[in-house]
Amino acid sequence: NHVDNSILEEIEAILNARQQGSTTMESRDGSELETTLRNLQANDPNLVELKLDGVDLVNNSEAAEALIEALASNTVVTKLSCDGTDMDDTLVAALSLALVDNQTITHLSLRDNQITSEGCEYLLGTLDSNTAITFVDLSDNLIDAHLMNEIDAIVSQRSSQEVGLPSLSLLLERVKTNDPTLRELVLDDMPDHIRSKKIEAILDALSRNSFVTKLSLCNDGVDDSLVAALSLALVDNKSITHILLSDNEITSDGCEYLLGTLDSNTTVSYVDLSGNLIEDYLLNEIDAINSERRISDNASASTRKSWRSTDSFRSTGTSRSGRKMSESASVSTRNSRRSMNSFSTNSFRSSGTSRSGKKMSDSTSVLTRNSRRS
Repeated sequence: NHVDNSILEEIEAILNARQQGSTTMESRDGSELETTLRNLQANDPNLVELKLDGVDLVNNSEAAEALIEALASNTVVTKLSCDGTDMDDTLVAALSLALVDNQTITHLSLRDNQITSEGCEYLLGTLDSNTAITFVDLSDNLIDAHLMNEIDAIVSQRSSQEVGLPSLSLLLERVKTNDPTLRELVLDDMPDHIRSKKIEAILDALSRNSFVTKLSLCNDGVDDSLVAALSLALVDNKSITHILLSDNEITSDGCEYLLGTLDSNTTVSYVDLSGNLIEDYLLNEIDAINSERRISDNASASTRKSWRSTDSFRSTGTSRSGRKMSESASVSTRNSRRSMNSFSTNSFRSSGTSRSGKKMSDSTSVLTRNSRRS
């Protein structure tokens, strides 16, 4: 063609500039994905909502697949948005597999992508087993209308089931984000929802929460498996003082899990296991711990009162009677401290639960039970 060389040079310059811009964009996306991947793998408690909107996941397929794989074991993210990422059926298939294991993601937005009816079928198969997801947006994709209607029917049904009940998704987010206003977690009389994976996720999140002081799961059909999950969380949690688990399906095995945890967790001062399937001698042991810790709490309160009294006498002057009363208060304080230190030391020495014991293997549980029987 007869084209002026200057025009050809200008076209070539534009193409080169665009090529460089594309490379820079891909590099930037890849760097961001690597950072996000590390946060996902570390279960970063601040990463509750994962937004990848506009990131080219197809041209960063390796990083995208690694991200999706990390989601399978993540227990923090509740919302995933991949709008306008050119996501195709291959990536949707990988995501569907990850969502079989992930039970904390509730909202999924995949708008404006390259997903076909085949990819939608993958998601539908996952939704059969994953009941945690209550919102899916697949608009602006290449999906048949009848499949879109099926997706809408599933999420609509799940949303309606939560009407009139405390939103487990909201509670989960508040526990995860350490909401300082959430002091009591009361989930009584919810037997139809206690099997939800969200309950297990809430119990797991309690291990990192430092504000909830009371947990109540009464008349919920709680069984030994949920008690085991709660026991693991209590190994790390140091804020919960009251646990109410009355009228459930907990057996002696579940009680043993709690007793093992109470050996190392001295923050819990009251446990109610009445109305369960637990042998009397184990309930008596729980009652003894409740009584012992109530006495310890009273001793602590007495110590604090003595400290205040001592400070008051010290500030009133140096009269002879004042000095005697101050000395008496100081002696009472020292005795109280000795009593508390003795109790703490004995609790620590008798503890059979270390951080490594957090895994709570079956063999450890058997050893614990045998030790208690002997």
